[in-house]
Amino acid sequence: MTEGQISILSAAHAFLYNLATYITVPYGGVFSSELIGAGALLCLAAYGLATSTKANKKLLRPILAFLLGYATLVFLIDKITNHHTIAVSRYSLAIIPSLIIGLAAGLLQYRSIGIALIIFYRALSLNASISMMNGGRAPKQMLREAASYISGSAHASDPVVISPSGPTLLGYAYYAPASSQVAATPSENLKRVINETAEREGGGGLSARD
Repeated sequence: MTEGQISILSAAHAFLYNLATYITVPYGGVFSSELIGAGALLCLAAYGLATSTKANKKLLRPILAFLLGYATLVFLIDKITNHHTIAVSRYSLAIIPSLIIGLAAGLLQYRSIGIALIIFYRALSLNASISMMNGGRAPKQMLREAASYISGSAHASDPVVISPSGPTLLGYAYYAPASSQVAATPSENLKRVINETAEREGGGGLSARD
């Protein structure tokens, strides 16, 4: 589900977006208000570290270097492998510890106000987690969203061609209705299979998930 490259601007936007979701609820649908709150906390923490004592300034540099280096490395690997894993938050969970350490250290520079902000952050993330556990919001799953969209847009008799096969096929089939006609084909054969199926169905609709 991550095949294909994205531009450096799209990658940077996705990475910054993921930073905000990491301090709310990485696996759930994040609300706009939560993103704004998380972004404000990150900016305040960075400013707190940048304007604090020499010891804390030293903490900011390695955190920024790690985040920038990590994002650059993943982006370059994506370019080589023709993927865009940098846009998927679950593939970069390793950066969360350094992010949380920097967030806490930065907010504590504001003393009592910083403590209040940390409590606010904990309430924000806890509320999001409880909401997800109670079913108030569903974890974001690309394959489930794809299956829901296709089943709602196509006829039950329409064949669905998945490319590539493997985990993508199994994941889609898990969420798709039991009556769905699901098959897989290598990406180089995808156009031919779509055309042949459309002709066989008399010009009927064909849903393809790449």
